[in-house]
Amino acid sequence: EFGHTQSRNFLYPGFLYLVLRCSGDFRAIGVVQHLLGLAAGGLFLLTWRRLRVFVPDSLVNPSLHDAFGLAGTAIYLLASDAIRIETQLRPEGICAFLISINLYFPIQFVSCSFLEQRRTGAIVCGSATVLTSLLLASAKPSFWFAAIVVMVPVAAFFLRPNWVRQKIALGLGMVLIASL
Repeated sequence: EFGHTQSRNFLYPGFLYLVLRCSGDFRAIGVVQHLLGLAAGGLFLLTWRRLRVFVPDSLVNPSLHDAFGLAGTAIYLLASDAIRIETQLRPEGICAFLISINLYFPIQFVSCSFLEQRRTGAIVCGSATVLTSLLLASAKPSFWFAAIVVMVPVAAFFLRPNWVRQKIALGLGMVLIASL
């Protein structure tokens, strides 16, 4: 089955090789995948807290908003299905981390480019959005549509007036990332 999995995606066999090369033990793959799952929970909480910037005058108390985020994080981190998947030698073991990071960067990009007008942050987060979209689609080809949908704010960035230098920098970053 490993050979069949290898032909369907590009990222996961490289991930396996890297972990095995560094540790020399198959058990390390499960440990690294589980640590990436824990990091996905942390990214879920960071993303939840960052969403607050889109509704600055919310009627929901900030502490209640944070409590909902903690509850969602706890549900994810304690889910037995996620833990079981992280211990298997399958691309799904790293997909939760890739999905969470692929949601964090577009939210950060929209915040930097459209709300806060932070030009350097917009370039960095836009490039990271492209990178994480390609990584997610490479790990699990069925996520190509989700990766494309996440790229909509980056495409909209090129339609905004002004910010010509930032558009050029982001375009060059996208070409560099795609070529890698």
